[in-house]
Amino acid sequence: MVTTTNIVADWVENIGGEHVDVFSLLPIGADPHGFQPGAQDVTKIADADLVLSIGLGLEESWMRSLLESAARDPSSIVELGEHIDPIEFAEGHIEEVEFLEHIGEVIHEVEDGDMTAEAGLNEIKMILAEVEIHEDEEDEPPAMTLAIVAQIDSGELDIEEGLEEIEHVIGGGEEDHEGHGHGTEDPHFWFDPVRVQIAVDEIVALMSDLDPDQADTYEANASAFKAELDELHMWTEEQVSAVPEENRLLVTSHDSLGYFANLYHFEIVGVILSTTTEAEPSAEDLAELVHEIEGDRRQGGVRRDHRQRAPRQCSGQRGRGGSVQALLRLPRHRGQRSGNLHYNGAGQR
Repeated sequence: MVTTTNIVADWVENIGGEHVDVFSLLPIGADPHGFQPGAQDVTKIADADLVLSIGLGLEESWMRSLLESAARDPSSIVELGEHIDPIEFAEGHIEEVEFLEHIGEVIHEVEDGDMTAEAGLNEIKMILAEVEIHEDEEDEPPAMTLAIVAQIDSGELDIEEGLEEIEHVIGGGEEDHEGHGHGTEDPHFWFDPVRVQIAVDEIVALMSDLDPDQADTYEANASAFKAELDELHMWTEEQVSAVPEENRLLVTSHDSLGYFANLYHFEIVGVILSTTTEAEPSAEDLAELVHEIEGDRRQGGVRRDHRQRAPRQCSGQRGRGGSVQALLRLPRHRGQRSGNLHYNGAGQR
């Protein structure tokens, strides 16, 4: 079996034990936004009976293309996110993704010859007319696109040059942002132990169909694993209950804690990078976030720090450090030392 992330690989190992051979395309600590597959990965996919991904736009478009071209049977590729009743990103994230996708579609139609450059420019103007742009957002894609359109209208740039500049601003167009920025549905459901159990049930059903002789074993292992997830969920609820709801605030560098916030009643008050882990926040971005936090005058109990690296001690999973640090101590499982929950928002533990 092949998985796109070591998160899913860990679920499979807990369910299958010695009866499965699982390979994760992304090594521990890797970011799916920047990972490049090798020849070994193609071979592993071609030989796999089942390929499991998170889905919901987490994996890059190149990874989806790799899976579809390398797998012997396209039906062997399963996106678990389709089965867990996903939540949507916050409104601001969705609006940004939709803007980038719409502009990208226009750029691609012009490049493919399905639309003239003049018609493409007019279409972009119509898209911009529907977007609210504030004075302090000059470094955001809508404002930057508007500025380029103004340069085209003034004659500083010809249309073709301007469209190339716009394509650069939005990061390569629809396909690039489909991979980098996910979609409108949040793929980071591994932060919700309840939804993880739904994914586990789907994995059990798939594995049992492939190997009916071990179906009872897979079911028993899954039951034990789900019991640990229940324990983790109840323990987290107990710990979180000590924090008044008005103080349950989160600031995150990537929009990846929506499920955690939704399940445990936190409010995400700031996201440094809403659509991609590859970008770097500007000084203005950080200053604006600090201003918002200070203006709110409230403190939360969970923080996220890209610089932190430590072992992940949760639900029997055996990884090395990621980059989400929850300021909560986790219970012990399967003889492990208790420790902090560490998962990076990009999709690795």
